[in-house]
Amino acid sequence: RFIDPAYRFTSFVKEDNQEITVPAGEKRTVVYTLNVPNLAGEMLGGFAFKSSEVTPVPMIVPESESVSALRKLQETPTQKQLRKDVTRYRYGIKAHLDEILEKLGMSPTDEERPVLVGIYEDISLADETKGDYSLVLRFQSPLMSFDFWQQKQDKLTRFFGPGILATVTELENKEVDLRLISHTPQESLV
Repeated sequence: RFIDPAYRFTSFVKEDNQEITVPAGEKRTVVYTLNVPNLAGEMLGGFAFKSSEVTPVPMIVPESESVSALRKLQETPTQKQLRKDVTRYRYGIKAHLDEILEKLGMSPTDEERPVLVGIYEDISLADETKGDYSLVLRFQSPLMSFDFWQQKQDKLTRFFGPGILATVTELENKEVDLRLISHTPQESLV
């Protein structure tokens, strides 16, 4: 059967599973949209995220039950946040802790910035902090001398906040351990 197009126009657009019929004489614009993904946009957006992706830092020493129990008792909010931040994927940053290192004056250029290569948790054995929980950040620092790290040690302690003592240890291959120890000095307990 022939339907006169002057009489009506039936579109393929449906509302509530009902065909829309537009009588002749009424002007309506019918817009057809195709639900086809914008592959170029998705690929570029995915590429943008991938290019700014910073992968999680590995735990370089397996966690022990004693360290885990001590963490639950002594971990500061700063240590907790740092541990969570560096052990997950991050986006929109250049490197783990890049902004912190910059604020501390330890990142004059991207090339000179120390690179966080691993973390581990430990129980401090030093006389002053014996038995305290430690979060240790291991950095590859080929262009920043250990003397420079030592000069920043007090500033690191102040930056990471109350209840934390920061110490640095020189390792082989231009690596440095930054130990963030949960510590409340004995004189402040009196």
